[in-house]
Amino acid sequence: MIESPAKCLSISDILAATQGELLRGNSASVFTGVCINSRSIKPGELFWTLRGDRFDSHQFVVEAIVKGAAGAVVGQNFPLFSPWPMDQILIRVADRLQALQETARYLRQQFRVPLVAVTGSNGKTSTKEMIASILSCRGQVLKTEGNLNNLIGLPLTLCRLSSKIDFVALELGMNALGEIRKLTKICQPDIGVITNIGPAHIGHLGSMEEISRAKGELFEELGPGSVAVVNNDDPYCRNLAKCAGKVITFGLGKGADIWAENIRQKDHLAFTMHIDGESLPITIPLIGRHNVYNALAAASAVRALNISPSFIRQGLKKVALPPMRMSQLKCREGFTIINDAYNANPVSLSMAIETLVRGKGKGRAILVLGDMLELGNDAEKFHREVVHTRAFNRIDFLFTFGQLAHLIGEEALAKGMKKEHVFLDFNHQEIAKNLKTLLVKGDSVLVKGSRGTGMERVVKLLVDT
Repeated sequence: MIESPAKCLSISDILAATQGELLRGNSASVFTGVCINSRSIKPGELFWTLRGDRFDSHQFVVEAIVKGAAGAVVGQNFPLFSPWPMDQILIRVADRLQALQETARYLRQQFRVPLVAVTGSNGKTSTKEMIASILSCRGQVLKTEGNLNNLIGLPLTLCRLSSKIDFVALELGMNALGEIRKLTKICQPDIGVITNIGPAHIGHLGSMEEISRAKGELFEELGPGSVAVVNNDDPYCRNLAKCAGKVITFGLGKGADIWAENIRQKDHLAFTMHIDGESLPITIPLIGRHNVYNALAAASAVRALNISPSFIRQGLKKVALPPMRMSQLKCREGFTIINDAYNANPVSLSMAIETLVRGKGKGRAILVLGDMLELGNDAEKFHREVVHTRAFNRIDFLFTFGQLAHLIGEEALAKGMKKEHVFLDFNHQEIAKNLKTLLVKGDSVLVKGSRGTGMERVVKLLVDT
């Protein structure tokens, strides 16, 4: 369910945005939210039906009305039943998904609050959360929740816009060319951020050049007066900046507008941020050198909104990320679990392994990996290359789950890793069982894999039993 206060998004707004037809009810009627799931709808909300390849939520309209929905938005083929409840709204539109997107775009035009849109191959969510944390020091922030970063989720988020919102921080996801362009046209950002360009989704897009082209749609669609935030250490990002107007760069070198040095990591990150001629000591309750980049990207975005460095420091110090993103769990037995099981691609895996070995101290570094998916014809190459990164040489034990992750173990053995330290093709239960006998005080274990591998189950088995 996505809340949308009635005073913000009205029936008349929907009709104006979509040219929809009001079949039943009064355009002055109010509702308390927009919901696309009849199972979770609450009394007073408007049920927005959608159609997919294998479903049509027209069939759930009656259920939604019985549960107290204020009404429904339906398509042309909806079978109007009689008697329709007299006090319930019924709006018919030509294309339900397009109508939702048009409504979100219309609402965005009514509320011209500062809006930051973030995309990239890695770090989208972390950067968006950092931006939201900083902006929350200055006002009320509407941000992307969960995985609502697509052509359904982003419009639903924007439908929560109201006069109470001071800033918006959105994450833009994509699987194909054209999706970022559509999302950008809907949300009309003032600030566009591309964190980096890597081989995530290369199985869908085919090449790094196509991935870059897809992400670059954000900069291409920025309006006059908007600002592009560019990773100065990423050559693909620097190239994309050519199509943008005003640009702010970030990186680890002095050539960037906002840059960092003196990076330290224990149970948290600390570094010096150079911004507008000021040297700002930064502490973030996160681990991983990659989060320095995310923090620099966030700082660049909010500086474009004239947020002062003091608020940047304050917001970064209190940032919290969603679960399964380099989350540290200190276990009572004295070992540490790093749960990074939300997703995986070659770049994020490399960064996670580097974080693991940098923080292992005198203990052992144990790697638990599931397959990296959506890598297309180069999947085998990307998996084998993991073993040839500098950080991998300091891994003490390796567990794999899945046919592709098997290749990592196979390559590790070929490179000389001891056979008794490599555990291939174990399932989640077997991995957890063996880890319980292996882990001792001081050890660190990283659990990571693509969403489809469900590697968080290993963490749950370790923690819950």
